[in-house]
Amino acid sequence: MKKSLPLVFGLLFTGNCAALPLMEYLGLVAQAHPELQSLETRSEQYAADRQYAEGAYDTEFAHKTASRVTGYYDGIYSTQEISQRLKPFNSEVFTQYRVSDGEFPVYEEQNRTLSEGEASVGLRISLLQNRTIDEDRYNILLAENDRRKWQQQIKIAQSEFYYTAILAYAEWAKASQYYRLSLQMLETTLNRRKGISTRVNTGDLARIVLTEFETQLMQREITALNAEQTLRASYEQLRYFIPRDIATSPDQYKALVDLEFAWPSALIMATNELTPSSSHPAIQSKLVEVEKAEQDLRLAENKLLPKMDLEMAVAKDFGSGPESLEEKETKVALKLSVPLRRTQAKAKKTKAEFKLRQVYRDLEALIRALNVSLAQTEINLEYSQKLTRKQRQQVALARELFAQEQKRFALGASDFFLLNTRETNAFKAQQDHLDAIFAVNKQRLALLKIQAALDHDFVQALTQGQ
Repeated sequence: MKKSLPLVFGLLFTGNCAALPLMEYLGLVAQAHPELQSLETRSEQYAADRQYAEGAYDTEFAHKTASRVTGYYDGIYSTQEISQRLKPFNSEVFTQYRVSDGEFPVYEEQNRTLSEGEASVGLRISLLQNRTIDEDRYNILLAENDRRKWQQQIKIAQSEFYYTAILAYAEWAKASQYYRLSLQMLETTLNRRKGISTRVNTGDLARIVLTEFETQLMQREITALNAEQTLRASYEQLRYFIPRDIATSPDQYKALVDLEFAWPSALIMATNELTPSSSHPAIQSKLVEVEKAEQDLRLAENKLLPKMDLEMAVAKDFGSGPESLEEKETKVALKLSVPLRRTQAKAKKTKAEFKLRQVYRDLEALIRALNVSLAQTEINLEYSQKLTRKQRQQVALARELFAQEQKRFALGASDFFLLNTRETNAFKAQQDHLDAIFAVNKQRLALLKIQAALDHDFVQALTQGQ
């Protein structure tokens, strides 16, 4: 689909604009706009969150020294351990070195080693609670989900941004057309002033005709000023999307754009084929939320399990000392902890189950909303196209009426009031036609926005391939 979509912007506005063609404008917008840079900066923050969560599995070094400084016994011992946590089974491999000296009471004999110390290597694993998931693994999954969700949301945000940027360009183009029409109308009226003044002075027309003419001239000067105000305002909106050092001339906004709002049939077909699918960024983002809700449920279910942790180690003492410490030792320890009521864990599990149901319902609602938005936009496009055809016919009829009225007025078979009405109606018909054309293209652009098709990669490919 996207292979056809680049034609959209190349043909949305065709024509010449010495100041700023659409493709050049989009290139400037895509290069260094602060909104786009802000979005990219947020992406880096999510990557940092993932790195932070992974830090829970950094290798650790621990050291402990204990001694009796007073009393009958003078035992002192030191322990050093390097450990590395692993994700499977919440396991941890470790190697340890212990060394002691002096005398220990019988209840601390486990601290005694041979003269050169004891070296050991071992493994700790979780057999029930924390075996498949724990807080640290959950945090990694959460950080990754947030990153993946943002990767989809940034496409939506970029699409909204470029939609607004292109719409600003279209508003400027329409305002340029309005301004041009108003100047043409004013020029035509000014050219008519001398003839009407002559006919009034010769008595061919009543003095009120000249008064009416001056009133109409004033109205058209006001219309031209309003059109120029709208053009300047739309140009300032356009400048929000481009660097401030571009187009600094005070009259830059007057660089009129002669635009033909034409879309080829192949492009119209490509646009009509757009339908919400599982690849839509909003749906993908919601699916990530589903995964998170499932992980929340897994974590809650994990908390309901009893704790059963196993530790296994092989140790060997070196040096001189008690004969009982000379043999290699294999150690196994099992620790069991069973919560009796688990009230909080049950509450969290219940909440997680309902949250998962909610997210699934939200996903269904989102798919429906996308379908409805697409259908509404297609209906709006259909009737905008019908209205454009009618407005085009209206322009032709209004021009024909005005042309005939000019001939009648020149022959003296009509009055200025009717001529002015015909001319005003022709001007209004052209304005309405411009509005209708703009509405058609706005709806087509909206179809792309609904699909989040206007992301940064798409626009960059578009501007580079112009």
